[in-house]
Amino acid sequence: MGACPPGREELGLSKPLEWARARFLTLARHAVIASELGHLAEQAEPALRRALRDRPSPQVRRGVESLLAAPRGIPSAATLRTLRAIRVLELIGSSQAHQALWLFAHGDPAVRPTRVAREALDRLQPQ
Repeated sequence: MGACPPGREELGLSKPLEWARARFLTLARHAVIASELGHLAEQAEPALRRALRDRPSPQVRRGVESLLAAPRGIPSAATLRTLRAIRVLELIGSSQAHQALWLFAHGDPAVRPTRVAREALDRLQPQ
């Protein structure tokens, strides 16, 4: 069996298998955190763009730019629920549904649900 990297004794890991397990758990935690941050990226985009306008340090600028440039995979469950709710409100078409759509449509314009709600309101306007 190969030797473990230095520092495993400080972690209280006396065997290579224990070290590998601890390393795997650490990487798994990092993957979960990165996934959660990715889901929040769409909601955080307006704040990230404002942060860039405030002339941050080079390190902060690189981090913000990498978050903004990251591919946007599947929207988060919360975003999907909101988008579905907007679609249902549009289909209902009642005055109460119209009021709820109006509330969604007056959120942050950079956030997708706001844009979708505005489009729904536009479609509900009599021609």
